[in-house]
Order: sequence, then structure tokens, then C-alpha cells
Amino acid sequence: MFKIEKNALTERLGGYSRLSEHEMDFLISAQVATIASHKGDCLVRFGQSSAQVIVLLSGWAVMRSKTCAKGNQILHIYLPGDINGLTEIGSAHATHEVVMQTDGTICKISRRDFYQDLLVHPRLAALLFALASLDLAALRYHNACMSSMGNPPTFNEVQL
Repeated sequence: MFKIEKNALTERLGGYSRLSEHEMDFLISAQVATIASHKGDCLVRFGQSSAQVIVLLSGWAVMRSKTCAKGNQILHIYLPGDINGLTEIGSAHATHEVVMQTDGTICKISRRDFYQDLLVHPRLAALLFALASLDLAALRYHNACMSSMGNPPTFNEVQL
């Protein structure tokens, strides 16, 4: 049996800090059950119980919310190596939906097991939660910008 040395997640995290062999082994072993996903597949549904983290290994997806006034708003774009579910650590239900925008590959991991296993990797846990905090800060800024914008004029309202 051959050993996988790197994938999208280890490449992404390795860009921030050199990962130890023990950390690499943990990340690779956590991603054993890969799932093919297709464009338009909904990975996370609004209100759904969120007991998993999802690692995007290939393709890309978006986090979006539905509002009465503005329809769908894209809140975050997920690229290979991104993890969905870290920022939702205290929430029992999803407050958004995540939809694949291209065909790709994902890995679903039990959030409870993942966090439990992270206890023996404090440096890796700190890196993951720091990145999740940056994502949350960007999301808050994005939401503030979106909410401060008025509705765009309709075709009939534009004066030519």
C-alpha cells in the first residue's frame, strides 16, 4: 500500500506552517472516505443538523444564504483545501447552505471525532482555528458591505 504524502488540505496548511509528519498523517488519515460531488449538489442545507466538517479536495463550492429582499447572497467561496464546519463549532444547525459550483471531490468527517483527534495536535488546532477566525472576519465584513448596499435599480428605473 502506498502512502499519500499531500493533498489539497495539507498543501494549503503547509503554506502557513511546516507540518510535522505526525500532523500530516493525522490529516491524511482523517480524509480516507472521499465522495465524488457534482455541480449543483447541496453539501449543507439551511437548518440541517451540522455534525460533520467537510473538506473540499477538488472543485469549488459557495456558501450562500437566502434573504427575502436580495435572493441568494454568496457569503464565502470554498476552494480545494478549505474546510466547511470549523466556524460552526457552537451551532447545532446550519445557518446557510453550501452548494458545489463544479464537479469535485469532498471528504465528510465527523466533527466530534475530528475535534477529539485534534486534542493531540495543539499546533494544528491553533492553525485551523486561526484560519477559521480569519474566514469569519472576512464573512462579517462581506455581510456588512452587502447589507449597506441598496437594491440595484431595475431596468425601468434607469434613465438613459
